[in-house]
Amino acid sequence: MAASPANAGMAASAATPQDQVSTDLAFMARALELAARGIYTTTPNPRVGAVVARGGEILGEGFHRRPGEAHAEVAALDDARARGHDPRGATVYVNLEPCNHQGRTGACTRALIDAGVARVVFAMRDPHAVAAGGAATLAAAGIAVTEGIAEDAAQELNVGFIARVVRGMPWVRVKLAASLDGRTALASGESQWITGAAARADGHAWRARACAILTGVGTVAKDDPQLTVLKAVSLVCIALLPIPYYILAFVLLILFGYLWPVLPISGGYTMNMEQDWSWEFILSLLRHGILPVASLALVGLGGWFMGMRSLVSNIVTEDYVTYAELGGVKRGRILGSYVMRNALVPQVTGLAISLGSIFNGAIITEQVFGYPGIGTLLISAVHAGDYSLVLGITTVSILAVSFAVLLIDLAYPLLDPRVKAR
Repeated sequence: MAASPANAGMAASAATPQDQVSTDLAFMARALELAARGIYTTTPNPRVGAVVARGGEILGEGFHRRPGEAHAEVAALDDARARGHDPRGATVYVNLEPCNHQGRTGACTRALIDAGVARVVFAMRDPHAVAAGGAATLAAAGIAVTEGIAEDAAQELNVGFIARVVRGMPWVRVKLAASLDGRTALASGESQWITGAAARADGHAWRARACAILTGVGTVAKDDPQLTVLKAVSLVCIALLPIPYYILAFVLLILFGYLWPVLPISGGYTMNMEQDWSWEFILSLLRHGILPVASLALVGLGGWFMGMRSLVSNIVTEDYVTYAELGGVKRGRILGSYVMRNALVPQVTGLAISLGSIFNGAIITEQVFGYPGIGTLLISAVHAGDYSLVLGITTVSILAVSFAVLLIDLAYPLLDPRVKAR
């Protein structure tokens, strides 16, 4: 592609304006091709490609690969130098207006000015208020600026980015597989496959471009969709959300007690083992507790993870996160000190609210695994008519949950310094 504009006779020094437009379109098409290489990796940044050209020949080219790495213009300038070319006096083609701010990387306008390029051609203006203004900065530095070349194609490539920045809303695509008569399944409910291999491959390609996939729990339960490009942990969490504690307990019991008998399925420790608190006895206690604890934790973990994911997704768009990035704060510190701590506060509140539900689930789960816990003791007391013991267990449980909620409340100042313990 490097020599295609020149081979077509479209030199940058063409004599007529029409030839210049043709040259610009050819090089911009190459910039868009390069930008598309980052289509699966640049999120939440836009997809951007750049070409450095002079005299109808490409001197260097590059694209933005992932957040935190070199922007397309800088990558193209570096590529030109690596090929032994001086970009001074050259024309740079880029599908998005060069950024005009210092974030995790330097301003592209500064890199272009320092490189001494003569002209910059871009397809569309940057809609992001923080990064916009590059055209004016370049023009003020004496660099010729041309905009609007292949603008429609540039907008289509970054339609999600534009929607998020301009409207504050995601760009939503609907994928629907239906027969010619408008059916999505046979009368029996069978629906695999309505589409052919080419259509499925196209659907997977669009999935890979998306930042998230939304599907109904009923679809997951009945149709078992692959959701191949969705992270496995997200799919597991979606599947766990509607499952009751006791159902998950039975599933774990069957899986790890019968199909793959690697864990004990009943009791609190190995029978006939001396209770001397040796390492062997402690290990037995831990192994017997894995399945009961897992059945309680996994159900709550699904909701916790999805809630955490939603909170983090919202928080990273806040202005103070953007300002921290502009200030050069490292991404790890931003996530740890700003994003995660703010996301944990409502999640900790949710944990406190769910403690009573977890206790109720423990009563049933202990029965499934025959685990000698407080739930088993409560059931035995009810059957024996020992209401004093029932009252005592209930009182102790209420006090334990209340104490745990109090500890969580006291933990708020540790998570968020703005919350002061009184």
